[in-house]
Amino acid sequence: MKKNNFITGIAIFVLFFASNAFSACDFQFNLGDDKDEIVNKIQSRPFPLEHVGLEVVPILADDICPEQKLTDVGIELKFLNDELVAISLIALNDENNHVSEKLTLMNYAKKAYGSFDTSLNPKAYTGYNIFELTNKFVIYQKDLGEDGRTNEQLYISTDHYDKKLMDFYKKIEIEQMENNNEN
Repeated sequence: MKKNNFITGIAIFVLFFASNAFSACDFQFNLGDDKDEIVNKIQSRPFPLEHVGLEVVPILADDICPEQKLTDVGIELKFLNDELVAISLIALNDENNHVSEKLTLMNYAKKAYGSFDTSLNPKAYTGYNIFELTNKFVIYQKDLGEDGRTNEQLYISTDHYDKKLMDFYKKIEIEQMENNNEN
């Protein structure tokens, strides 16, 4: 009888963890990886931004992690000097905010990184939540843009790479201020 209880206990344990074993998207690359290796792997090309050294590779989330069912969610891989420093998942909302209305990105964030309070009406939620993980952090953010579209995204980075990116932006802002003062 004890043997049957033990086997039943193991079966329940396995079923519990199998049903709760939802994991985040496996991007197949890591922060800090080289741009050329990633671009070759995903067969996409970077778009240089207006600042030398900063490039973004846009892809659809369904192309990288179809098992997550992130329809109408884009991924931006942000490279600073050819090094992956951040990953953003962005709801590709139309004028009616269909992606955010379906709670696609919010539900993914909750399943992959942990639940957070979105009040009784998650569709009306605005704000942000920070998930501090072992080797990285994830920020879920949702707000209403000036054009009436909902801005919703997940930002993934580490303290180290986020600092590099913020220092880069700070340098750009200082240069722009100096240029404005000269004119």
